[in-house]
Amino acid sequence: MKLLRSKNTVHIFLITLFAITACKKSSVNAYSNVDVYIAGNVAASDGKFTACYWKNGARTELTDGSSSASGALGIAVSNNNVYVVGNNALFEGMYWVNGIIHKLGNQTTALAIAVSNGDVYVAGTDSLGACYWKNGQVTQLQNGAINDCRGCLAVQDSDVYIAGVNSGGACYFKNGTAVPLTNGPAASRPSCIAVSGSSVYVGLSIDYNGLAYWKDNAAIAFPQHAFGLATGLAVSGSNVYFSGSTYANGALVGTYWKNGQATQLTYQNNYATGANAIAVNGKDIYIAGGANRDVAIGPSLSGAILWKNGAMTVVDQDGSAYAIAVVPR
Repeated sequence: MKLLRSKNTVHIFLITLFAITACKKSSVNAYSNVDVYIAGNVAASDGKFTACYWKNGARTELTDGSSSASGALGIAVSNNNVYVVGNNALFEGMYWVNGIIHKLGNQTTALAIAVSNGDVYVAGTDSLGACYWKNGQVTQLQNGAINDCRGCLAVQDSDVYIAGVNSGGACYFKNGTAVPLTNGPAASRPSCIAVSGSSVYVGLSIDYNGLAYWKDNAAIAFPQHAFGLATGLAVSGSNVYFSGSTYANGALVGTYWKNGQATQLTYQNNYATGANAIAVNGKDIYIAGGANRDVAIGPSLSGAILWKNGAMTVVDQDGSAYAIAVVPR
């Protein structure tokens, strides 16, 4: 499922698994027992998509109160409460708390979610443009757009950070005010963000032909034939983890980088893979994504897939996975 976003509308339809992801806030803790949550959608027998999430592989479907298609794009877990953000085909952004829906209004899109100190933050758009909501109260971004949101929201204490662009180019927004990405590459498109201490990390696509991240007035590019959008960013201590795609044998291959060192994710021969979200717990690296068979070879196959340290598990053959959260049990 991919969301094509303009300022005021969202159209939902399935074309690829390499679209929506989540970036993660910095973490330095390692937990021996964790629960893995993945958000996305599941296809019914009639072809309609329904927002859902999986906890350790068990699926929970989410209703928007209508018969329209819906999809989930982000997930957060706090104090055993599960927060999921998504949209339906009626141009309504929304989020669910333990399955209870909270709609953000007509002509809205909801793209990313975070929870801090019991407050719920959602990044998206309304009829006036790019914005975020805190407990349902909207704040507009300063001449901003967040068209490439792939988990573009981070919250530290009460400060809200959103990756995007404004009239001056690539930037991030802190509490609605634009902060330019100085010394960054030309034609860069911010799509995800993480905050660690006083440092802000922003994932960048360089005109779709390269990937980089920006930290403290400097951009760090990846040379391994990276392609497409920056799909995930996590910081753990001094380590920086990044997800996206590379090319191999003519196909896109989901890839993650740890401090610039690439690891490609496989499914089986002749299948492209997509790394759609990343989370880290100690030395363990979790990737949510999917796989597509090369259309020149045969029919498409897709499913919600989890890679842990490169080992693959098909979570749900009928699902699509776009966001991930790993939390202590």
